[in-house]
Amino acid sequence: MINLEKFFNDNNLDYKDKNILVAASGGPDSMALVDLIRKLNPRKLVIAHLDHQLRADSYLESEVLTAYCQKYKLPFFETKWDKKDHPSTGIEEKARKVRYSFLKKVASQEQIDYVLTAHHGDDLFETILLKLTRSGDPREMSSLKPVRLWENFLLVRPLLTYSKEQLLEYDKKEKLEFINDQTNAEDNIIRNRLRHHVVPKLKNENKLLLKNGNRFLKEMATLMKERELLFRKIKYEIFLGTLRIKEEELAGFDESLRLDYFSYLIKKHFGKQVSFSERNSAQTKNGYSYTAYRGYYYLYKEDKFVKKKMSRAKVLINTPFKWQNNMYMIANQELKDKNLEKIGVFFTAADSNFSIGELMPGMRLNLANGQKVKPKKKFAENSIPSFLRPFCLVIFANNQIKYIQNVYQNQNYDKSYKKYYVYSLKNKLIN
Repeated sequence: MINLEKFFNDNNLDYKDKNILVAASGGPDSMALVDLIRKLNPRKLVIAHLDHQLRADSYLESEVLTAYCQKYKLPFFETKWDKKDHPSTGIEEKARKVRYSFLKKVASQEQIDYVLTAHHGDDLFETILLKLTRSGDPREMSSLKPVRLWENFLLVRPLLTYSKEQLLEYDKKEKLEFINDQTNAEDNIIRNRLRHHVVPKLKNENKLLLKNGNRFLKEMATLMKERELLFRKIKYEIFLGTLRIKEEELAGFDESLRLDYFSYLIKKHFGKQVSFSERNSAQTKNGYSYTAYRGYYYLYKEDKFVKKKMSRAKVLINTPFKWQNNMYMIANQELKDKNLEKIGVFFTAADSNFSIGELMPGMRLNLANGQKVKPKKKFAENSIPSFLRPFCLVIFANNQIKYIQNVYQNQNYDKSYKKYYVYSLKNKLIN
């Protein structure tokens, strides 16, 4: 017996005074969900359907849903995915994005509280096996959560504890019409092969297979929460557009957990799911990279660090200017402004002409003891890896290097020198 009222109670979700949207395909699973939710009598029930137009008979799904919604006077929203927009590769992922974009639009328009999908226990177990086969990433294996925040709504999957067979039995009992997607019978994708040839054999081994899948989901969710609490305690900073972590912050982490932390940070800051593989001190994946250098780990989005050739350019005192990806300013007095972060000071003649530009071969830095040193030595001493060096602001006064961001600031002084302050207009420290 399918009891959705128990699901809502167990998850502390009110449904009687809520607006609910069901994402329906016209298949047996979604038709069962639509009917079950209708019987719970929420404040408002809306049905949404995207015709992907991937099959010649997809119009039949629309007919079934239209007839049901007309019978029970339910608001029905439908659109089609134009065939000319179908990509030649990656069609499943693209279809998913189009579908959720449509659901978001309808949910916003109808002031929806919960968006429901008809994922069931078999879907959950297939997902666990699929992700285990592809990556073994526990985050991906536990992606079908019963309840999670999505955009400004709750995404709810109330059927995860029920099997496909139970839903078909419900459809038969209630005499519900539905459309069978014939592509589900094909073995051209890995999920279908698992569904047809692997899961049935596992079910024969253990009748509690789907129950075990839900247990795995719950326990993994608990472990993931504990892991996130651990990750939140780790200090890092935004450094020249990268995420920088001291190696000592991750002391005691094995390689797998360290890479999980890198993925966590990328997800947190860039909203992208990236899974790095093991046994690499530096690696790039899906446009994101990490590297280790002299006691630090650096995480960054690769396309932000494509070096642009920067000609020497004059700059004015107390006037913002741009260098590579950031905005800066040189001031002749200390400023108190919450939008400014002081990142350095240096001394030079009061009547100096200031410019910014790239370091050229053969240039040297003047030290306070009268000696000179190559810039690359100071970069290394300050743990600045080679890919970041072109993005450090370099300030010249009368063609002499006076300041290199995070690396060097001239402290030589005589009576004719004045103190200057360097400010960043956007860099922020994060804990």
